Amino acid sequence: DEISRAEMERRPLEESWLKFERAYRAIPETEIREFPFLGAANFVVPMIATDVDTLFSRIMGLLFTAENLWTCKALQPDFMEIAPRLQEFLAWAQKNELNAYNAIADWTLEICKQGTGVLKQRYRREQKRVYQFRETPDGQLEQVLNILLHDHPQLDHVSLWDFLVPSSAVDHQEAPWCAERVGLTWGQLQNRARAGVYQIPPNIGAWRANDQGSTITTELQRLDGASPAFSDKFYSWETWLDFDISGAGEPMSLVCTIHIPTMSYWRIDFNPFFNQDRPYSVARFLRQSKRFYGIGLGEMIFPMQDEVTTTHRQRVDNRTLANSVMMKARKGIGIRQDEPIFPGRWFLLDDMADVEPINMGRNFDSSIQDETLTMQIGARRTGVNDYIMGSMEPSINYGTATMGVQQYQTAAKRFDQTLREIHNALAESGTRVLEMYQQFNQHGKEYLVMGAQEGQMLHQILQFPLDLIRKGIGVELTASSAAFNKEVEIRTNTLMMQMLMQFYNQMIQAAAYVVNPQVPPQIQSMAMHMIEGGSTLMRRILDNYGTQDVDALVPRMQELMNGGQQQLGSIQAALGGAANGGAGLNGPSGMAALPRGGPGLSAERC
Repeated sequence: DEISRAEMERRPLEESWLKFERAYRAIPETEIREFPFLGAANFVVPMIATDVDTLFSRIMGLLFTAENLWTCKALQPDFMEIAPRLQEFLAWAQKNELNAYNAIADWTLEICKQGTGVLKQRYRREQKRVYQFRETPDGQLEQVLNILLHDHPQLDHVSLWDFLVPSSAVDHQEAPWCAERVGLTWGQLQNRARAGVYQIPPNIGAWRANDQGSTITTELQRLDGASPAFSDKFYSWETWLDFDISGAGEPMSLVCTIHIPTMSYWRIDFNPFFNQDRPYSVARFLRQSKRFYGIGLGEMIFPMQDEVTTTHRQRVDNRTLANSVMMKARKGIGIRQDEPIFPGRWFLLDDMADVEPINMGRNFDSSIQDETLTMQIGARRTGVNDYIMGSMEPSINYGTATMGVQQYQTAAKRFDQTLREIHNALAESGTRVLEMYQQFNQHGKEYLVMGAQEGQMLHQILQFPLDLIRKGIGVELTASSAAFNKEVEIRTNTLMMQMLMQFYNQMIQAAAYVVNPQVPPQIQSMAMHMIEGGSTLMRRILDNYGTQDVDALVPRMQELMNGGQQQLGSIQAALGGAANGGAGLNGPSGMAALPRGGPGLSAERC
């Protein structure tokens, strides 16, 4: 009942989504227009597609320019050596197991078009009975085996029309429930039943080819011109909710798979993930206050596209009429009503005024300015301006380079907000993927990927308590900010190394004054203050850079100097006792210890 009610309440919104999809593909409402005349201009100006494709390409370029989609950052000093190993493993998984590119591409495109995108993190473990044939030195080997085809986390894009929440929901994690329409072929359904994931009713085969997906999917297939004659999938609702299933008075996180046509539960199980989150991440192109669904480019530009299309059609129709000529003729001169007219046609007349042309219209081009103004309004609404699209106007070309950079940064602020939404969702996805690798046994996969030495370290990491990774490692999106760009990180580390080397040289020089007994006490005290102040300031600088292992880079100089003073005192005591009859450290120090005379030296020269 909840699912049916939510579908009915969301139907007007789905009609808007379908309208935006048609507008994105620039498909006219009718094949042939009959107004203002039969065969009038019937094209659609693709403003939505222009902006969507521009932003989609730019976002995908930012996300996948670097080899690693995610960057692992140590949140504690003890994890400094662990974070790079996890980052390397996630980079391998991104290309080989997660299906990251395909899922994120579809997800990002839907964010731009419809304003909301849903990304799912799941663990895929599938077995299949396969036939194997091999040629060996002993002959041919034929066998049938059950092989584990997939055993890894995976990212999936969930179409917006296949994801359902109550109409009053603001956040899918806090909503009473959220559901995903899952379509499975007969073979996939049987595999899940054999694996014990689903318990399907005996009469399920009767519903084969009768289950239908969403109305939007059916309409989009019709627009593609490849609508299937019958359905080849079974559609169920995978529902995530909290329910007091044990009767203890405290709700527990559950996952229930419901097949509405047969009114049956295929699965009722506890939430299998350790974090107990619902395995979905949502991002919006432009947020709405206290709303689950965001605003996309389709909704922003549709009125402008409609106006520009109408204006453009009218101008084309006007030119068609202006270039068309009708003929008028006097009755009774042998010209029929349906007389054909074509270039080179001859009319034999008694009077040269018997046939005359009539212009159907006149050329009217002032609508070009109106069309341009409407496009400018659309660009201001979406933020997809000349800087974002890469086009250069005269005012930009003649400006200084600094002005161009400042204008570009200002123009990209709207775009950066969308990137922040994507950053949060993908960072959350990366953390959950890492936790899945930790939660489910990988059967030594880490050794094959990382090698023996680093694989051993990674194996130990995956054996950590499940909450330790999230507390010690921060998973961030590499392309979300320049701070996480690998090349920028290398330059930053190089800069810090230069600062540290300069700091070390200055501290060594100051320490030489402190431990030198011939230096006056006042200078020794000033050098000690310089060491303490410089160390404190250097530690602050490294903290601002986000460096975790500050203690390893900047030692505690006070402790180091105290140890050096004690060692120096012992040496002075030994030397002083032997040379001065046991005076040791009680003898004169500093300038007082310098000789006041002697062969070749005077007190003044000393």
